[in-house]
Amino acid sequence: HPDTLDCLNNIASAVRDQGNYAEAEMLHQQCWEARKDTLGEMHPDTLDCLNNIASAVRDQGNYAEAEMLHQQCLEAREKTMYGMHPDILASLNNVASAVHCQGNYAEAEMLHRQCWEAR
Repeated sequence: HPDTLDCLNNIASAVRDQGNYAEAEMLHQQCWEARKDTLGEMHPDTLDCLNNIASAVRDQGNYAEAEMLHQQCLEAREKTMYGMHPDILASLNNVASAVHCQGNYAEAEMLHRQCWEAR
C-alpha cells in the first residue's frame, strides 16, 4: 500500500539522518522496488526513492555512482514533468553536487548556473 511505502521511505530517511548510509540505501532500494511494482517506474514517488538512493550512495562517498543515479532520476523527471518543475531543478542541482564532489568544478558550476537561471 502507498502509505506503507511512505513509512518505509521515512524510516530510511531517519536511518540516513543518523549516519547509517548503507542501511538507508538498502531501505530506500526496497522502497524503490516496491513503488515501481505498485505505482510504476515513472511515478513521482518512485522517482523520489531513486533520488534518495542516489543521496545515500553519495553520502557513502560513491560520487560517480551517485551522479549516474541522480542523472537517471533527472532524465525520468524531464520525461514526466513539464517545464522547469521544482523536482527537475532539484535533480539538476543534485547532479551538479555529485559532479562537484568528484572535483569537476567547471562542469558543476555550469550545471549549478543552469539550475539557478531556470529558477
